[in-house]
Amino acid sequence: MSLEAALGDLGLDQREIEIYKTLLSLGEATVVQIAEKSGLKRPTIYVVLERLREKELILKLPNTKKQIFMAKDPRVFVDTIEQKAEVARNVLPELVALTKQSGKPKVFYFEGEKGVIEAYQFLACQERGKELIAFHTYSPEEMKAIPKRFKKTAFNTHIELGKRGVHYRSILPEHPTARVFSQLSDEQGFGWEAKYVPLDEYSSQASFEVYGDLVLMTARQQKQVVIVENKDIADKHRQIFELLWQRL
Repeated sequence: MSLEAALGDLGLDQREIEIYKTLLSLGEATVVQIAEKSGLKRPTIYVVLERLREKELILKLPNTKKQIFMAKDPRVFVDTIEQKAEVARNVLPELVALTKQSGKPKVFYFEGEKGVIEAYQFLACQERGKELIAFHTYSPEEMKAIPKRFKKTAFNTHIELGKRGVHYRSILPEHPTARVFSQLSDEQGFGWEAKYVPLDEYSSQASFEVYGDLVLMTARQQKQVVIVENKDIADKHRQIFELLWQRL
């Protein structure tokens, strides 16, 4: 991912990114200097500078005849994001408790490459217990068809949950491409148990994952994900998984 794309994902628009990068490279600068380096017009720069100050990314230096601005240490920016993420995780159980429970299954549908990525980002934000089970499917043809952005998002989701102590058990087809999960687990240092089924017996192009009362069903080649939130449905999938797990 490019720097611009990463900063965009962190909430900056294109002009904010340009001016923030300009100030990082200049150190301290006046609006005139920022305009010369960025190519943006001064009225625009004043507006964007105020937005960056509100986001606490830059400083306006006091006691100077000219208005001089400087970017804060980017490590402070990252620390702030991490602190906000921690606050969000801490209040999540309370927010979930406020959610109206109708008794009916909640169904979320995601489509397209962006939608599939959003589905896994949604999964990464969840706190649904300490185990995730899955029927994963991998084959050479499927691996070629999956966009790199999705692979990275799926891996990052599993890494994020693993860091939070979530244990994995996965049933996969017996094929070298399926070993990426075990390799990922070894590299990141979290637990992942896997059992394998002969490829000629298990070659479905769809997979499902169960995490708490969530069931995530993915058809990667069609770029579709359905997430069902229902305890009874999740428990039934767990029973099916356990029946096969004990026999492998």
